[in-house]
Amino acid sequence: TRVTVTGSTIGDNGSTGLVCSACASLDLDGSDVDGNANGGIRFSYDLDPVGPDRHIAITGSRITDNIADGPGGGISVTTLEPAPSDTSPIMTVTGSRIARNSTLGNGRPGGGIYSRVGELVVESSRIVRNRAGTAGVAGSAGGGIYHVPDTDGLTAARHDMTITASRVARNAAAGNGGGLYLDSDGAVAVHRTTLWKNTTAVRGRGGAVWAREAAPLLIEQSTLSANRATRGGGAYFDGRTGSSSVKVIGTTVSKNRATEYGGGVQVAESALVTLRNSTVSANRAGIAGGGIQAGTAVAPIVPVDGLALDFTTVRRNRAPQGGNLGARSGTVSIRTSVLVAAKGPGCTFGPAAVLASGGYTFTDDAACAGDPTDVVSGANPHLGPLKNNGGPTRTHLPAGNSPLVGLVPLGACTVTTDQRGEPRPRGTGCEPGSVEVKGKRRS
Repeated sequence: TRVTVTGSTIGDNGSTGLVCSACASLDLDGSDVDGNANGGIRFSYDLDPVGPDRHIAITGSRITDNIADGPGGGISVTTLEPAPSDTSPIMTVTGSRIARNSTLGNGRPGGGIYSRVGELVVESSRIVRNRAGTAGVAGSAGGGIYHVPDTDGLTAARHDMTITASRVARNAAAGNGGGLYLDSDGAVAVHRTTLWKNTTAVRGRGGAVWAREAAPLLIEQSTLSANRATRGGGAYFDGRTGSSSVKVIGTTVSKNRATEYGGGVQVAESALVTLRNSTVSANRAGIAGGGIQAGTAVAPIVPVDGLALDFTTVRRNRAPQGGNLGARSGTVSIRTSVLVAAKGPGCTFGPAAVLASGGYTFTDDAACAGDPTDVVSGANPHLGPLKNNGGPTRTHLPAGNSPLVGLVPLGACTVTTDQRGEPRPRGTGCEPGSVEVKGKRRS
């Protein structure tokens, strides 16, 4: 069955707004699915036999104010049975609004979107004010999006997910992943997207993002701000044995809060996370790792694979232990970065953690340094406020008289642009941290 809905309103029904069972495709264009009593759209593929062009395309539409007593308040995508051969169904959400949808009870993931089959692409859309699960009842994950493909019989399918130029905001989960819950063997990429004021309930992890990936995860030119969780206020990265890496590139993580660990970012079991050309600013944790936390103090300590900071600015984060950076396990690599002005000890390393300094880092806490070329100084780095200095994200721009100017020699300037996309270097050397100084140089 192939279904096309154009310029229509499906609303205020006593059950699901649109149900398509054993279907091949759905095209929803310029339509509203609103205020339905058991979910907005409930779609199940029939992948036996496998046919061409299996897809869901939601374009210029609004999926709003739907309530489901099951997974997927706004949209639920599943399959009736495993596919006997290769298949790669895809769902695209373009120029659409998925808002104020909710699921009720325990074990009801995906307040906005519940994606269990194939590839998911979200572009120029708003995923806002959705809720997974009933407040006070744990176990419902993914307030905005729950992307956990069912691989039973679908091992050859693509399970990738891409979010571009979108806004994921004010979503809530009774479990993990207030904004996004990602547990996939497919590659995930988040580009030029804002994740703002997403929350989890008590004991929840990953205010904006909870991710456990067996394939690469990239967050690029994006903002994670004002999100809340017990651990990983901005993002919680869990790992798998032999998992691929997480890369956070050209991204700002600011004003997030965790009641326990990892105000901005928590790197948990077996995860390998790199922050490059990024800013971690004004985050807060109640126990450790105000900006970033690698591992926790909970016994037994499960080692993380590693954390790397490269041309990253970590500033004015707060926690009783590791105001800017806390580490309980794994190897933490820091090079060409800036770690300053923490509220609490700047860096705190536990007995199972190792600092591997790559040099040319500027810090006001000797615990953050380990290479002879690192600069430990109480001098004012003259970083400007977090604001729009050009580029897609807010940054701290150093003044022309900053001691950071030219600190990194040309041979160690291993990136060609800064967080804003401005060229590196400008002059005889480049600056540590995420932003290159433009204009007047320190003499």
